Amino acid sequence: MLGLPEEDLNGVHGTPKPNILAQDVADELILLDVVGGGYFGLDKVGARIWRLLADGRSVADILETLLAEYEVDEPCARQDLLALLNDLSKRGLVELHGLARS
Repeated sequence: MLGLPEEDLNGVHGTPKPNILAQDVADELILLDVVGGGYFGLDKVGARIWRLLADGRSVADILETLLAEYEVDEPCARQDLLALLNDLSKRGLVELHGLARS
């Protein structure tokens, strides 16, 4: 993991990289790196998270939105959200801000 806090998500944001083009295709959102040429697909929930990131929402706000919109418990939603953000960051699709440096 990239050091995303397990408890306090306030102040943590993710910003889609400017070289990433997002396009709806069928039931998923395709992210295309126009510089590197790679692509990545997101399902409906992942696409919702991507759009919330693009709107500038904090990770804490995104978690609250997921809990309000989907039938999921908080620990599961938190774990899945953090896993997706870590994956997107490792793939160079988002930049994470507000992380505590150890």
